[in-house]
Amino acid sequence: MKKSVIIILGLTVFFLTGLLFISLALFPRKNGKTEIVSITPTPVIVEEKTAWDDQSGFTIQYPISLKLNSHNEDKDNYAHLEFTSATHSGNLIVWAKDTTAQSIEDFVKIKKLEGTIDTTLGGEAAKKVLDSKTKQIIISTIKNGYLYQVEVNPTDSEYWNRVFNDVSSSFQFQTQEKKENAVVQPDVAGEGQGDYIGGDEEIIE
Repeated sequence: MKKSVIIILGLTVFFLTGLLFISLALFPRKNGKTEIVSITPTPVIVEEKTAWDDQSGFTIQYPISLKLNSHNEDKDNYAHLEFTSATHSGNLIVWAKDTTAQSIEDFVKIKKLEGTIDTTLGGEAAKKVLDSKTKQIIISTIKNGYLYQVEVNPTDSEYWNRVFNDVSSSFQFQTQEKKENAVVQPDVAGEGQGDYIGGDEEIIE
């Protein structure tokens, strides 16, 4: 009888000691007080955005702090929208071009593109290509016989990759009615049909 009592007491002590070690590991004590470790969430950067309705048949949204040059001097392409930042090196370009390819798969074969990733652009099947050396990323799709591309040259990759995701995910093809009513907005720098208004980044904790 005594032996069983001793065993029970031993197991109880062992169990309580284990609980003590676990509680100390989860709630470390400092100066005799329990210290609760809190995890601070990573701030999410949200920038105010504006929209651009292009006469070549698409709409995009982009951070309002960016400068837009629509390259009116480019007579070879239907759209040549270049976005730059005063504080982040690199740029993003949205294109609308002629193409002889009949589909995006045909385009990949003609250009002999390798390592393409299946994705979408404006709800259409698209291909994404990443250049491991330059870090350039291009998403391409074909609609109604035209080639549409979103291209980023991310010298400041953390910033521009975020802009690239925002622009490419907001890319939409216009309905015929919206395309006919698209407004050409003047560029304040006089470099083309651009739309630029200064703004700051907002950090949400």
